[in-house]
Amino acid sequence: MGFIDVSRSKRGLRASLFSNRLNLWYRRHAALSADTLFPTARLMTQPKRSRRTSNRRNGMIAFSALAACLFGALVIMDSSALAQRLRARVYITQARIPRNLSERGLIRFARGHNARRLQEITDPPIPEREWRANMVTSFNTPPGDLEFQVLFYDLEEGRRFISPALSTFVNNRDEKTFVQRLRLERPRFQPNRRMELVVTVRRQEVGRHRFELVGEAVRHTGEVSF
Repeated sequence: MGFIDVSRSKRGLRASLFSNRLNLWYRRHAALSADTLFPTARLMTQPKRSRRTSNRRNGMIAFSALAACLFGALVIMDSSALAQRLRARVYITQARIPRNLSERGLIRFARGHNARRLQEITDPPIPEREWRANMVTSFNTPPGDLEFQVLFYDLEEGRRFISPALSTFVNNRDEKTFVQRLRLERPRFQPNRRMELVVTVRRQEVGRHRFELVGEAVRHTGEVSF
């Protein structure tokens, strides 16, 4: 039977425990040092799926922005092209237009009776008078829209817009010449004023015409009756 040296066994056990504690402290210290010195290490170990999702989202945002820019450029180019190729000649006449005129005959009549000075009707009292006329609008090509608008401006003391605008709806897209009646009523319109009307299609000016409203102004005597 052999003998076991107890003192040596205790010393070996203590040495083993000390070695295990030392290894554990070293591992913890190494892990802490790695997180402190290299904080981006964990980011580099992220799954590739998240980075792919982020790249895909950024690509969609960039594509949407590019599509919006292209759409805006196309709208501007379309409006500019419309303003360059579409033109309108505008005539105003107070003469009675004969019936059964061809398009060329209508334009010829409107050009020959084009009025630069519109006379008011004189039957009603002065505050109720108005200016009546026919406006002939001849485009060089069909407008290509369902309507066009006529804007009126007072040129006295600047250029003042008189609202609302006059809208004309197009029944036949192939037509190029249109006739519409004008009734310029008081008090929106005043006598002895220089005026200008502007024809617009899709908010682009295609034609204009200047004229003058001739009439009798309301006279104020300054007397007050009770």
